[in-house]
Amino acid sequence: MSTVSAPAERAAERPSRLITYPAPPGEPASKDYAVHVNGRPVFCYTSYRFDPESKTTIAGRPVSPVTFCSFDHEGEVEVEVRFLEGLKEAGLDTSRVVVRPLSHGIRPRVRDGRIRFRIQKPCQLSIEPGGAIRHPLHLFANPLEKDVPDPNDPKVRYYGPGYHEASEVELQSGETVYIAGGAIVSLKPSPPEKLPAGSLHQNYGVDTYWAPGLFHSSGKKNVTIRGRGILCGRKALEQFQRGHLIRNEWAEDLTIEGIIIREAAVWSIYTTNCQRVHIRNVKIVGHYVNNDGIPIGGTSDALVEDCFTHNADDSLQVKVWIPQRNVTFRNCVVWNDVGGSLGLMHESDGGIENVVYENCTVIHSTDDMSVCPVAGLKLTGRGSARGFRFENIVIEDVRGPRRPALKVINNWDDWHLECPTKPDSPYELLNPPKREQPSGAIRDVLFRNVQVLNCRNTDVVLIAEGPESPIEGVTFDNVVINGKRLVPGDPRIKTNAWVSGVVVK
Repeated sequence: MSTVSAPAERAAERPSRLITYPAPPGEPASKDYAVHVNGRPVFCYTSYRFDPESKTTIAGRPVSPVTFCSFDHEGEVEVEVRFLEGLKEAGLDTSRVVVRPLSHGIRPRVRDGRIRFRIQKPCQLSIEPGGAIRHPLHLFANPLEKDVPDPNDPKVRYYGPGYHEASEVELQSGETVYIAGGAIVSLKPSPPEKLPAGSLHQNYGVDTYWAPGLFHSSGKKNVTIRGRGILCGRKALEQFQRGHLIRNEWAEDLTIEGIIIREAAVWSIYTTNCQRVHIRNVKIVGHYVNNDGIPIGGTSDALVEDCFTHNADDSLQVKVWIPQRNVTFRNCVVWNDVGGSLGLMHESDGGIENVVYENCTVIHSTDDMSVCPVAGLKLTGRGSARGFRFENIVIEDVRGPRRPALKVINNWDDWHLECPTKPDSPYELLNPPKREQPSGAIRDVLFRNVQVLNCRNTDVVLIAEGPESPIEGVTFDNVVINGKRLVPGDPRIKTNAWVSGVVVK
């Protein structure tokens, strides 16, 4: 059932509850949008996306503007979005708009420079004037919070509305970090003399530095980070410093819920070698190098749900350093500007099994440089992978002529497509790497009820490295690409001699 309805010209009739949050003093407002919900203003924050066509740069990386806003509600509310002068100055067509995910079925008309529509349930939307990917508005409609922690509780680190700076906060077992709506907790830049030795490196010809992060836990239990506020890496990156905003290692029973993560300069959430992790309703907007969304690395019994990522490296992914099992991503929305969107991306040394992606939508995948699939597996390493399921997946828009949406491969170590390939196969390396150990095998992968709505390269790629690294048992059940369903013997499916057990239904 859709969470939104057709355009509305009057306020919702059913009783509803709405909570909005003021921005911290001095926080710059968007020049592109103004948003009202049930007639009440909702602050519109600024951010950026990686945009190779832009002449504006941050720490050397080309970017263009993104706006986002956030509120909580219960019951039906009416949203009004006004288009401001910034969109006209950017040359965007404001006479029409596309609202994604398309499955919500919201198609408002622009009248007097604004649109209106109703929302019945929490959702995450991308509003795109003229159907362009430049200057979007991301609208985050959250559920009402429950059981807000007591700021006087000694086990609670409470950040109230306003602006805060912090760094190197070591979280302890049983501790909760609460970031209230209207709060921004910013990673505080380190004095240059305190940066770690060997931290200097370059991106885009600019000197950048690995730096201490914001929140960190290692070997702890029952740590929670939650709220409706924002974690932000902007100030540190302005000083060319790159530190994690959230870093968790060897943790047990970790919960992250409700927050917005803006402009992390490395992985947005670092979760490695943990047990029992729940990440819910987290929203991510980022643009810099290595800005992965929610990587679940070496972590078992993890659930990621109701999240939104617009980031500039792999998005909702697993990476494997120790044996890993039982990871689920569900009901998530992805806009990915670099790398892969859903699946195993690169590192696989420990072996992984039982990974599920369900009811997820990729609204844009704009990268035409990466070997990674939009959805699938790109295994690099000796660890095997078994039991991946991609079900009820919609991939709305894949940019670039070289990028297939669906791939399952273990033959390509490099991240980039720019490698010499065999004359008769653009998906097999001309000079495969020499290894001490073969790549891990891939077995039992299911794509069920998968729709790719717009993709220039319609190939489905299944390429194994060799006889010691086979790909076995890949099933396609009701997979549709550009309106054409896969059928047995479909020429769009590209395989090699070490792939077997391919079933198309």
